Amino acid sequence: MGKQKGQIQHFVPQFIQREWTQDRHRAVGRPKSVDVVFRKATGAFFIECLPTKVNFAGRDLWSLSQYVPERRFIETGPFKTIDNSSSVVLKKMKREESLSESDRIDLAYFVSSLYYRQPENVKVIREMGETALRSFDDDGELTYLLAQQGLSKKPRDFAFLDGLYYSDYVMQGWLNNIRYHDLLNDILDSTFALLPVRPKYALPLSDRPLVTVTLPNHVKLRMIAISPHLLLTMHKPLDRKFDQSPLNIAKAASLYVQHCIENAVRGVVVKSTSDAWRMLPLFRPKDLWGRDYGPRTDNPDGLYYSFCAVNTA
Repeated sequence: MGKQKGQIQHFVPQFIQREWTQDRHRAVGRPKSVDVVFRKATGAFFIECLPTKVNFAGRDLWSLSQYVPERRFIETGPFKTIDNSSSVVLKKMKREESLSESDRIDLAYFVSSLYYRQPENVKVIREMGETALRSFDDDGELTYLLAQQGLSKKPRDFAFLDGLYYSDYVMQGWLNNIRYHDLLNDILDSTFALLPVRPKYALPLSDRPLVTVTLPNHVKLRMIAISPHLLLTMHKPLDRKFDQSPLNIAKAASLYVQHCIENAVRGVVVKSTSDAWRMLPLFRPKDLWGRDYGPRTDNPDGLYYSFCAVNTA
């Protein structure tokens, strides 16, 4: 029997990605697919149609060790609950219903989780656990004692803390941060709004969906596109001495598009090829390594870029 594949786990939830599906995808039997802008090793940009099931996802990103009976409980438990609850709250906002304090907390959990789910953040946590486990294995006295008892296991196999294997203990701390970290409180101190936007192109969605900027009037603004024409904003004044004029929707949308593409690492979901063409100048310095794409462009003057559609079954 071959090695079992790990569970696919999304750092950008599918229920958000599916807002970017298109009629033409459904017409060819790919109803849950989106267009993602990548760059080839040659420097040419192209659009690849990918199922949301595998886009902005990895296998067993936050699964636990073999010592845990329910290795994937983080995905099937907390994250599933957070995504489902936030989906309900966002539907209320679309209907322009007022939010309860419980709704605000559910939405804040969701926004906080988008930061912690980023593979780079998970990697840092896992490396912390692995560093500690290596120190167990490098302990000559422990290794000697195990050998004396005729045990072939490594010292790391006995690395438990508070009933949890050490790497799982570290992951549990990472999970708790989503609910108890300062980031969550900062989000809860913000004013939530769902803005209908009509820029010259539909809003994109990157692998790093949460955009955070500080405005000139000392307002911290967090933004997430929840559809091609809806922008979830959370703004918090940092200094009441400055003018707290209403948020300019067009300016917010422009900042979101700029930083969404600027922050992207693995690709950017677009609503249409024409939208990709219009946004193309923002991609020029980018190196989107969804596969292994280099940093160059076909034309350093930016006068022409070649798009080619690559569909994968």
